Amino acid sequence: MPVALTIAPDPPAPLIPPRKRWTRAECAALESSGVWDQQTIELIDGELISKMGKNRPHVNALLAMMCECASRNDALADGHIREGQS
Repeated sequence: MPVALTIAPDPPAPLIPPRKRWTRAECAALESSGVWDQQTIELIDGELISKMGKNRPHVNALLAMMCECASRNDALADGHIREGQS
């Protein structure tokens, strides 16, 4: 025998849970309480991002790339290299 439902079913749970948007004041309070000791965390647009440490090979590669870009910009400004030419 068919039965009519008198109570509406619960809506399905969202697939992606809601995110907490942090403020500077909230982060400062947590930092002063010592929650983040021994951690490097950055607040970007309300999200807490765990910062990775830099190791020597990555720093060396970044410096080499920056030096190369700077020398190309200098050569371009001096007229030694035309735009589009490497």
